[in-house]
Amino acid sequence: MGDRSPDPMRALRRAACVLLIEAAREFVPGFGPIEAAWKEYRDALRPEDLPGQVRELLQRMSQDYRQLLEPELRAQAGDTVAIALREAIGILEAHGLSPEELAAEAELDPRQAARRTRKRAAHRLERLDEPARSLAERMIEDYYRVLLRHRDAVAYVGIPALQELLRRTEGLDARLLAALDLQRWREAWAALLPVARPLPGPLSPENLLEALRAPYRLVEFTGKAHRALREEIAGALKGPGFHPDRAWILWGPGGAGKTRMAVEIGLALEAEGWQAFFVPSFPLTVWASHLPLWSRPDRPTLLIVDYAEQRPAEELRALARAVREAAPERGAPLALLLLMRADPREAAARHVADALAEARIRWEARRVPPVEDPEDRQALFRKARTRFREELAPPDAPPEVDYDLEALPRTPLALLALAVLAAHGHRVVQSQDEAAILTDLWERWEQPRWKRTLEAQGGRELLQTPEVWAEARARIEQALAAASLGRPFTAPEEVAAWWETHFPFQARTARGDQLDPRWLAQRLRVLFPAVGEAWRLPPISPDPLADMVLARFGADLGRLVESILPAPEAMRAEEIVAVDWPARMVVEVLPRLSAAAVPGASEAARAALEAATRWLEETVQVLPQEVAAAWLGTWNRALPLPDHTVLLRPFEEMVYRNWVKRAIDEAERARALGMWGLALSALGRWEKALEVTREAVEIYRRLAAQHPEAFLPDLAGSLYNLGILLSDLGRWEEALEVTREAVEIYRRLAAQHPKAFLPDLAGSLRSLGNRLSDLGRREEALEVTREAVEIYRRLAAQHPEAFLPDLAGSLRSLGIRLSALGRREEALEVTREAVEIYRRLAAQHPEAFLPDLAMSLNNLGIWLSALGRWEEALEVTREAVEIYRRLAAQHPDAFLPDLAESLGAYGKALLGLGRAPEAREAFAEGLRILLPFVRKIPAAFREWADELLQGYLRACTEAGEAPDEALVTQARQALG
Repeated sequence: MGDRSPDPMRALRRAACVLLIEAAREFVPGFGPIEAAWKEYRDALRPEDLPGQVRELLQRMSQDYRQLLEPELRAQAGDTVAIALREAIGILEAHGLSPEELAAEAELDPRQAARRTRKRAAHRLERLDEPARSLAERMIEDYYRVLLRHRDAVAYVGIPALQELLRRTEGLDARLLAALDLQRWREAWAALLPVARPLPGPLSPENLLEALRAPYRLVEFTGKAHRALREEIAGALKGPGFHPDRAWILWGPGGAGKTRMAVEIGLALEAEGWQAFFVPSFPLTVWASHLPLWSRPDRPTLLIVDYAEQRPAEELRALARAVREAAPERGAPLALLLLMRADPREAAARHVADALAEARIRWEARRVPPVEDPEDRQALFRKARTRFREELAPPDAPPEVDYDLEALPRTPLALLALAVLAAHGHRVVQSQDEAAILTDLWERWEQPRWKRTLEAQGGRELLQTPEVWAEARARIEQALAAASLGRPFTAPEEVAAWWETHFPFQARTARGDQLDPRWLAQRLRVLFPAVGEAWRLPPISPDPLADMVLARFGADLGRLVESILPAPEAMRAEEIVAVDWPARMVVEVLPRLSAAAVPGASEAARAALEAATRWLEETVQVLPQEVAAAWLGTWNRALPLPDHTVLLRPFEEMVYRNWVKRAIDEAERARALGMWGLALSALGRWEKALEVTREAVEIYRRLAAQHPEAFLPDLAGSLYNLGILLSDLGRWEEALEVTREAVEIYRRLAAQHPKAFLPDLAGSLRSLGNRLSDLGRREEALEVTREAVEIYRRLAAQHPEAFLPDLAGSLRSLGIRLSALGRREEALEVTREAVEIYRRLAAQHPEAFLPDLAMSLNNLGIWLSALGRWEEALEVTREAVEIYRRLAAQHPDAFLPDLAESLGAYGKALLGLGRAPEAREAFAEGLRILLPFVRKIPAAFREWADELLQGYLRACTEAGEAPDEALVTQARQALG
C-alpha cells in the first residue's frame, strides 16, 4: 500500500484494504476500535456519491470478503479481531507486495503473495498470541485473493474514477491504524469507574466512612419501593422496546439512595450481559477524547453520571451529543442514567434537560423514594448493625442499641450511619434526623478514632491535655474540609506547611509542650491510608457527611477557602489558570452545600463563595489580558446560566464584568456583555442590564453585517433578551420592536436550518405575543401565539420529553389570548388541552409541574365560569385550590398568593351555584392570605385583593350574613 504502485493500482489496493474494515464491522458489530475505524473509512470514502462503476466494484469486493471471512470473524472476540485487523493493515502498509512483485515473485498467486508478506513481517507476527496471529495471516491472504480477483478493474472502471477513489482516501491508512489502536480503546474504558467495586482491604475503622459509599455495597439493600423502581428502569432498558436515544434521571435529596439505586440497576443489567460504569468527574478536557469510544461500545452499556446538575453544561452537552451522533453506527444498546439532587425541571437542573433536548435524547425521570416501609427500614438497619458489630466492634463494646420501627430514619445512608453507632452501643436521641445522626457519627465515631490512633502513635501524653486534643481535632477537620472543597494534598508535608502558614498551633500542655504540625501531618497517612499506590488526603465521604462538616464552619468557611486558593503572586500565570479545582468547588461543592438540610450550610456556602469571588477578581487583575480572557471564558463554560442558580449570581456578575474588561476582540466582548446582562437581570439590576445588553446587540449587529452565518444567531438571541428587559421596565413599544426583529431573524434561520432554529423561532414568537398583548394588540398577539403553538406541536410530536412543557405553556398563553378577544369556547378548548398535558407531566415530575397544572386549572375554571358552566368550574377550581394548598404548605412565600387567587376563582364558582355561605368562606380565606402580601408589595397584589374583597361582600349579601367588619377594615386600609 506504499507509493510504488501506479495510481489506479494504489486505489484498488487501498479499497481492498479498507473493505476489510467493513467486513469486520459487519461480523463484529459495535466493537469500539472497529466502529471507530469504520467511521474513518466511511467519512473518507463517502461511497454513496462515488462514480457508479466504483460503487459496483466496492460492492463486489465487499461480497468476496463476506464469503471468505464470515466463519472466521463470527467465531472470534471483538478485541481479537481488532488486534488482527490492525496488524494486517499495518503489515500490508509496510510490507505488502507491489504489482510488479505480485506478478514476478508471487506469480499472481494469493497464497504465495501472503507467504512472502508473512516472511517479511515475521518479527511483527511473532509478537501476536493465538488466535490473533492466525486471524491476521488469514486476513492478509484474503486481501490478496480479493485484490487479484479484481485486478482487471483498471480496464473497465476507468482511471479517472479510480483516481477519485484514491484522492478521497489519501491519508486514510494512518487514520485507520490510529482508530484501530486497541490500547487507546482500553485506556478509554479503563477511565470509567465500575458500577460496584470491592473495598481495598477488609472493613476497618480507617475505611468505614469511605465504605459507606454506594459502589462498595457494604450492606445490600433492596426495599420494596426501591426494588420496584430498580426493576422498572432495568426492565425498560433491557426490554425489546428500548429506544437507542433514551436516558433516565434519578433525583432526590442527598442520602436518599440515588447512587445505591444506580448501582443496583447496573448490577441487574450486568447479570443480563450488560456493562455499567460511572462517568468520572474529571474535567471534560481529560475525557473528551474517550467520548467516540464510550459512545460506540461493543456490548450493551449503561453510563451513569452522578451529580449531573453540578456538572458543567459543556460536559453534559458533549456527552449527550456524542451518544446521539454515534447512534446510527452503534451495534449495541447504550443508555444514560443521570443522578441529581434537584428535580430535572427546576432551574438548578435545567441545563441537564437542555443538554438532552439539544441532542434529541428522550428521557424519563423518577424520584428515588424514601424507605417508607417500616419493615424495610428495620431489615436494613439490623443487617447493617450485625455486620458492623461483627467486624468492627471491640470485644468490650457496650451492648448494641435497638430502636422502635417508627424511630428509624427513612433514607439508606441515615440507616447505615445509625447502624454504625448502634453496633458500638451509641444511642442517637434524634434518631429520625439525618443531620443529628451524621453529627453523632462524626463526633462519637470518627473523631474518637483519630484520638485512639494518635495516642497509639505516641501522642498519648500530649493529647491528655484537652486544649491540645481540641486543637489537633480542629486542624484535622480543617484539612479534611479543605480536601472536600477540592484542594489537593498529595503529601503530609503539604498539609504541615499549610497549617504553619494559615493555622499555626498554639495550644500547650501545663509544661508548655505543644504538638508538632509535621508530626501530626505524618500521622495522616495512618489515619487515612492510601487507597491506591499514591497517597493523598481524601475528602470526607459520603457527601452528606461532608456537607454537615463544612456547614459546621459557618462564616469561618470563608477564611478556610481563602487559605487554600492559590496566591496570585506566588504562581506563574499559566500555573494559576491550569488549576481547575476552584471551578469545581464553586460549581459543584458550594451549591450542594447551600442546599444541604443542615444548620449553617447556607451561611457557610455564602461565606466560601464571597472568598472565592474576591480571589478570582484579584487574580484576574494580575494576569496578562489574553490569559485573563481565556481563563474567564473557561469559567463561563463551567458556570450555569444566571437564571438557573440563586447562590452563584453575584459571583457570575463579577466573572462577566471582568470578562467584558479583558475581552480581546469584539466577538468575545459581545459574548461577555450578553452574559453580564443576564447576570445583572437575575440580580434585579434592570437598568444596568439594559445598558450592557444594548451594547451587545450593537456589536453583534456589526459582526452579523460582515459575517451573517456566524453571528446572526447571536444577534437574534441578544435582541430576544433585550426585548424581555425592555418589557420588564415597562417600555412596551421598544420591546415590541426588538422582539419583532428577533422573530424575523429566527424565521430566516429556521427556514435554512429548521432542526437548529425552530425552537428559537417558537420561543421568540411566544415572546412577541406577550409584547403585542402588553400593548393591547390582541388580534396580532393571537396570530403569533397560534403560530408558536403549531411549531411546538410539531416539535413535541418528535421529541415529547423536550417540548411538551413548551407546548403546554404556549397553549395556556393561547387560551389567554382567545379569552381576551371574547372567544371563550376556543379558550376553553385549548386550556383544557394544556391541563391534560400538565397533568401527565405532573404525574412524572410533580415538584416541577404541579404549579403549572394548578395555574392551568385555575384558568380553565375562569373560562368555565364565564360560560356559566358552574359545576365544571367548581370541580377544576377545587382541584386548583387543593394543589396550591399543598404547595403553599411547603413554600408559603412562593404559593400563598396563588392559593388566594384560586380561592377567589373557587368562590365565584360557588356563587354561580347559589352556594353563597361557602363562597363567603372561600373569599374570606383568600383575602386573609393575601393581605400581608398587599402590605409588602401593594402594586403587585392590590388588584387581586380588591377582587377578593368585592367577591366577599357580594357573597355576604347573597348569604344574608353580615361581613366581618375587622376583615373589611383591614382590607380597605391595605388597599388605601
